[in-house]
Amino acid sequence: MQGGQVFYKQSVADAIGRDPAMKTSSLGFWNALHDFQGPVRVLMGNCDYVDVGPAIWPHLVAQLHDARLRVVPGGHVSWLEHPREFRTALSASLAEATK
Repeated sequence: MQGGQVFYKQSVADAIGRDPAMKTSSLGFWNALHDFQGPVRVLMGNCDYVDVGPAIWPHLVAQLHDARLRVVPGGHVSWLEHPREFRTALSASLAEATK
């Protein structure tokens, strides 16, 4: 990710990281997500910018009430790079969450 791509710019990431409100904001998001009792479905590419790997989201999903993680192989923007696989994963996630 160093050097940036079309959806990522290192200087912006650095500025966000220096913002003192970042941790408070992130914590607020996590608390709200953790307290939510409905179904949570996380859909991401395996090279997604928010969790390259994915290394973090599997641990977060494991702590939630009714959560599932689906990882679409390949790419940072899987809905553009692998639209068929993304559509299949999205449809499955929505169907599962609305049962």
